[in-house]
Amino acid sequence: AANTNSTSSPVVIGIASGIGASFCWATAFAFAKHGLANGMAPADLALHRFVWTGAILLPFLARRGLSDLGGVGWGRGFVLMLCAGPLQAFLAYYGFTIVPLGHGTVIQPATATVMGALLSAWILREHLSVTRIAGIVVILVGLSLFGAEALATIGTHGAGGDLMFVAAGTLWAMFSVALRRWSVNGLHAMTVVSVLALLVVAPLHGMVF
Repeated sequence: AANTNSTSSPVVIGIASGIGASFCWATAFAFAKHGLANGMAPADLALHRFVWTGAILLPFLARRGLSDLGGVGWGRGFVLMLCAGPLQAFLAYYGFTIVPLGHGTVIQPATATVMGALLSAWILREHLSVTRIAGIVVILVGLSLFGAEALATIGTHGAGGDLMFVAAGTLWAMFSVALRRWSVNGLHAMTVVSVLALLVVAPLHGMVF
């Protein structure tokens, strides 16, 4: 019984975390679409997403040591920031200006799931079971249908919007695999990404937008 509990507990936690993350992701998409519909630009949303969290989390990162970003290192920190920071957010938000909300809420998480599984098999040497491969094929068929629908009803720029969600989902998958590869705690990674994004997005927004 003890072995069963120790085996099933991480699975249950993982499933619950996935459901919670999906709910938060969907809610964030809806708020982002609402902001875009009421005059905010994708760059504005990216600014507000990171500036405030970066400012709040900066003292916590400083306590752990800014010289090496709390042990993560500046090189790895910037890789994490590029994958889950302003670039990923901007791609997702800009996509919402081109295609309907439903495209982003499906394509980006689905792409993250597929690319996460493939990158895990390649980089982390995780085994791809027949069930997982079948799931990947089903998701790819669904993504193809979304792309075809966008191309038929919106045009080539609609397919471009879908590709932005694909790129954003791929970056998120790379971020997730990097956390596993480098054994970085999720909360600490969020802190590093937010603080580095604060240092990048605020000056960039001021100069460009």
